[in-house]
Amino acid sequence: MPLIKRLIRLGKSSRAVVIPSEWLDYYRQKGLSIELILMEINGEITIRMPTEAEGELINVEEPRKQEAGSGKQQ
Repeated sequence: MPLIKRLIRLGKSSRAVVIPSEWLDYYRQKGLSIELILMEINGEITIRMPTEAEGELINVEEPRKQEAGSGKQQ
């Protein structure tokens, strides 16, 4: 049976799916850290954790840091 999750509004034009923190805790206990996921869209959306080889191929840009109180990104 599929898991049904609601979309939440994120900004003006985006939506997000929230996953339980217990899922992340489960992987942390196994020594893994989830920093990104893969989405496949072929008539249906599949969300999964990338394999180690796929993770090495994905170039993830580090998030920009925000200065406290200035609202400017570095």
